Amino acid sequence: MICRSRLPRRKTKIERLDRLAIRGRAFLLAANPSRCTAEAVHETLEALRGGTAPASIKSVASPDLMKQVTRQADYSKWSREFLDAGFSGG
Repeated sequence: MICRSRLPRRKTKIERLDRLAIRGRAFLLAANPSRCTAEAVHETLEALRGGTAPASIKSVASPDLMKQVTRQADYSKWSREFLDAGFSGG
């Protein structure tokens, strides 16, 4: 005889809708930065196409921010480790 308490319980419709609602909110939170990014890229390309000099583009990320988001310190370390391993034969 199968013990029913050990069988997986099928979720009710309400539980499934609650789970979808949580996922939907997560999606909406992620959509805003993507839309902001798209707008910034669009404005930048539009300005460049219109003849604006690259040095005149406003709202450019600072060098410190770019180092942080590109993980420049980690990348430099990994590059050194890779190149050192290649030359040492290890």
